[in-house]
Amino acid sequence: MMIGISFIRKIKFVTAVALAGSFLVGATAVAHAHSPVGARTPSENQIVTKMPASISLLVLDEGIGNASDDYIRVWNSNGQNIAAKMSAAPATDGTIISAPLLSSTPGWYAANWSVQFSDGHISSESMPSWWAFGVGVKTAAAKVSRFTLPSSFGTDSATSITISGLKVGLRKLSLPIMGNIRGSVQWTLAEPVAASQTPLKGAQFSWTLTNDGKSKTVGTAQGILPAGGKYLVVVSYQPLSLSSATTTKTWSGWVTVSP
Repeated sequence: MMIGISFIRKIKFVTAVALAGSFLVGATAVAHAHSPVGARTPSENQIVTKMPASISLLVLDEGIGNASDDYIRVWNSNGQNIAAKMSAAPATDGTIISAPLLSSTPGWYAANWSVQFSDGHISSESMPSWWAFGVGVKTAAAKVSRFTLPSSFGTDSATSITISGLKVGLRKLSLPIMGNIRGSVQWTLAEPVAASQTPLKGAQFSWTLTNDGKSKTVGTAQGILPAGGKYLVVVSYQPLSLSSATTTKTWSGWVTVSP
């Protein structure tokens, strides 16, 4: 299956928005037009022993969750949504949106959501809306893999990534870095390997990239890859000590993940 040019452009645009947002939060006191997200249950990249009765998300905005197009969905490995109708309830810090879950089958899951904010904007159009989690499942053993990503803007040399297997599950990667950094690894599923997982096309999963805790030359990130297929991987970071000379380093390329 060929990946359309317009779809690739959309992926790159959404990725750029997500990366920009991740670096602005905490780096400056500039006001943001939309409300951030609080706790999620299950949380991002978490493996729980059994399926909870419902999935929930705290959105730091009041009086939302009642628009006709609002939703929260949970997709299983067969591309089926197991979340029932969404409801919203006021909370001290905003609004909790939730939905009962109709299955307790162990496996890897992807969740996404969308609500209309109180200012009229749609959350899924302005911020990342996906996350992944596992239920009663263990990550299958896989051969350590290495791949190279070119610089997105041609300003740096290509970077080499080592990952604990290019296979569905909870995976950990590492790469060479310079100094104390903060960043992210974005995995955007452009082409699911299974036709039944078409609803996940365009899903973006984010892993936090930090120093490995032992040196200033190795960065690590860990997260869940819930579905096999062709992903656009974008690695981006900048130094913790921000200055006028600070630049964001970014690499990107295509990687195939096995089911």
